[in-house]
Amino acid sequence: MPNLIKQFYLLFYNACSLLGWILVFSSTIRPLSTLLIQIINGDGIRKINWYEECEVERIVLPLQTAAVLELLNAAIGLVRSPMFTAIIQVGSRLVVVWPIWYYVRAASAIHSYFLPLTLMAWSTSEIIRYTYYGLLQLRIKPYPVYWLRYTVFMVLYPAGILGEVGSIWHSLSKMKQEQFALYIAFWTILLLYVPGSVVLFNHMLVMRRKNLGKAVDKAKAT
Repeated sequence: MPNLIKQFYLLFYNACSLLGWILVFSSTIRPLSTLLIQIINGDGIRKINWYEECEVERIVLPLQTAAVLELLNAAIGLVRSPMFTAIIQVGSRLVVVWPIWYYVRAASAIHSYFLPLTLMAWSTSEIIRYTYYGLLQLRIKPYPVYWLRYTVFMVLYPAGILGEVGSIWHSLSKMKQEQFALYIAFWTILLLYVPGSVVLFNHMLVMRRKNLGKAVDKAKAT
């Protein structure tokens, strides 16, 4: 693919993804803000259907499904992302949004605070990531964005993983009653979360040392 076409495609892809995750962030922060105001006013904590309030079906499902393009981009060499870590990240999210939130849709899962926790972690992380990648296509690399890209994952990754695992955990009871095979499958997935999470987190730590280390060395040289 000619460089100009590749650059335009990646710029377009990153810009669309950024706008999508900004929508997810805003659709999640809105009901959270409303809940906070109610608590401050002494109205108590009401039970919230986060699946509906955060517009998961309208925004999150199609957006996260489109992230399969991340795997395609890596497979054909448009980006240098390692396929294995990309498969783990995209796959774990698809497992949560489709089977857990959309298909099983256990009441305990969609009313749990694990759902908005997951969306806040995902959207904040992706807003930073796609901003960083989009600016790279324009040959712009502001240090604050660069630093955020390789630092905030230390909080957002564990938060996202906790939210994903919590959503699955709250769905197990319904699966056990209605679809035992799915119940066994998701217990297996939960066990795989441990090594998968370690691989992803260690990959980002390596990338942090590699990229921020270069930035520090460059600053010292100047």
